Amino acid sequence: MNRTISIAPVRKTVVVETTPQRAFDVFTAGIDRWWPKSKGIGAAPIRESIIEPFEGGRWYTKFEDGTEAVVGHVLVWRPGERFVVSWEISARAMISRSRRWAPVRRRPPSGRPRRRSQRR
Repeated sequence: MNRTISIAPVRKTVVVETTPQRAFDVFTAGIDRWWPKSKGIGAAPIRESIIEPFEGGRWYTKFEDGTEAVVGHVLVWRPGERFVVSWEISARAMISRSRRWAPVRRRPPSGRPRRRSQRR
C-alpha cells in the first residue's frame, strides 16, 4: 500500500557579512567550492557542481566517470537580487515536482544580504 505524506517546508535564513552581489556570486558561480562532494546521486564520486548563469540554465553535477546528472534548472536569474532554482531529484533520483529556491535579496534594514532557502 502506498501512502502520500505531506511534509512542511524547511526554511533557513543566514545573514552574511558581504555585499548582495558577492553573496550571489559565491552561491552560484562558486557552488563547486561549497557544495559537499559527498552529496551526489551518481555511482561515481562528484567531480564538479555547476549552475549555468541564465534563466533556463541547468544546475548539474559532473561525476568522475564522465557522467552528468541534472539537479534542477534556473528559474530566476537576477544577479545580486534574486536566484531561484528547481529541485528535480526525488528519493529515487528521478524527476519530481518539488522545488527548492534560494533567493539572494537586496540588503535588509541591517545592511547585510540574507540568503533564504526553502524546500517543499
